[in-house]
Amino acid sequence: MEVGTLAPRLPNTVVGRPVPESSDEGDASDLSGFVDKVACEKVLRAMEKYGSQQLAAQHLGIHQSTVSRKLKKLRGIAER
Repeated sequence: MEVGTLAPRLPNTVVGRPVPESSDEGDASDLSGFVDKVACEKVLRAMEKYGSQQLAAQHLGIHQSTVSRKLKKLRGIAER
């Protein structure tokens, strides 16, 4: 798909900019891994700000079990 065909649906700040190359930092070409990493970071920031899983979930617009699952994943990564 050409970027030009997306232009009517993209904000002006995106149109005309080159697509960034993936870097060796965490394999950004793996979209699901990248999205998961960003989601975990958002959950962590929300927990720091709101102090509870329930409040973090409310402010992120996700279920509390999702917050819990992301925190477990972060703990597993930290223990490696």
